[in-house]
Amino acid sequence: LDQRSEEFLESMIQEGYSELTARKEIQQSIDRLVYLAGWADKYQQLLSSVNPVNGPYFVVSLVEPIGVVGVVASSDNALLSFVTRVVSAILTGNTVVALTSSYPLTRLSFAEVLHTSDVPGGVVNILTGDLDELLTVLATHKGVQAADVGNSLTPEQKEQFLQESVVNVKRVLVPNERETNWEDASSASPGVLQSFSETKTIWSPMAY
Repeated sequence: LDQRSEEFLESMIQEGYSELTARKEIQQSIDRLVYLAGWADKYQQLLSSVNPVNGPYFVVSLVEPIGVVGVVASSDNALLSFVTRVVSAILTGNTVVALTSSYPLTRLSFAEVLHTSDVPGGVVNILTGDLDELLTVLATHKGVQAADVGNSLTPEQKEQFLQESVVNVKRVLVPNERETNWEDASSASPGVLQSFSETKTIWSPMAY
């Protein structure tokens, strides 16, 4: 992303950014990727636990990927919000299907960055188009186990999505105001990473 920053600058200007704002957001996105990379070998230790139990057992809780996570891209900005949510989901081992109806040029260019960074094919899938049409497909798709609806949906769209997602008891993450302050690292906090994970608890008898 750093190497292609001038290319991203050009695409973001085409999509309505000023040069100063675009340069700032590109650098923030690079910094966010470095921040998230730092969690890659630490989130397991933080979110997992050894549980005390009154019995001759070891009880360990471990976090695992959910599977396929749908990400509804925010319309707040072109790159930082998209990088934050998509990379948070794949960081915890999931596959992502991202829906975007805004800033398609910049976001599809980010897909090229992922490809040339050796992210395996099929891990991140980006769909562009009319959001109302795509939302119903995402909400009712039984192969999608969780969804992050961001903050770009209207209250009506959000309510409809929540109702339709019960078809496979899909976990739906509705970020709060703090988690959608994209310039704040809390938008990619361990709490958000945990939302993209499931906890598996293992009981093992003690050996004497």
